[in-house]
Amino acid sequence: NKENENYYIREERKMKLLNKKVFLAIGAVVLSLVFVGCGNNSVNKMIGEAKQDISNNEYEKAVDVLQLAINQDPTNKEANDLMQIVQGYTGALMYYNDGEYEEANKELNEITADYSNLSIKSDIDELKSEIAFQESKTEVVDSYINTAAKLVKEKKYDEAKAEIEKIDVNSPNKEQKERVNDLLKEINENIIYNKNKGINGRGNVRYGKEPLKYDEMK
Repeated sequence: NKENENYYIREERKMKLLNKKVFLAIGAVVLSLVFVGCGNNSVNKMIGEAKQDISNNEYEKAVDVLQLAINQDPTNKEANDLMQIVQGYTGALMYYNDGEYEEANKELNEITADYSNLSIKSDIDELKSEIAFQESKTEVVDSYINTAAKLVKEKKYDEAKAEIEKIDVNSPNKEQKERVNDLLKEINENIIYNKNKGINGRGNVRYGKEPLKYDEMK
């Protein structure tokens, strides 16, 4: 059912994040061959390298180097602060790209280290603005979806599909996309069924094929 499906999706996301952290940790070990020396000088050199990576928007490389620095000096505040900032941003970006705006916001809000003097600030601020913009459209998207659902119940499938086509493809969050895809499946199946019965259907469907999904419409 839908609840179990959402559970497995969340678990899959957790595994992706865990696998990424494992990959980055392995990368940090490999990078250790690049650095020579030990003690504070070596750690400071790594932090400097990480800052340069951040300036170049090479965040995964920065995480690799910072992990190495933390391995050598676990209590180094600057290294740990930079790690929290970069991982917070990259984690939020991943959630944002998957339409999970609430989780993206949570990741950013959990960044407690000061990043006001780092170049990553502009990326974090831009991401916050994008999240706020997408969340502001939630009610509008819900309105289209609810209207389409009502039309489906009334068996007005062409009108329901036209209502869904009003939705900007970049607007829905993950949950809304799932609702839209469920509606489109029902709409297209009924339009095809009606055509097979000789009932006029005006929807732009692929006759006799799998129903269109939302991401295929735009």
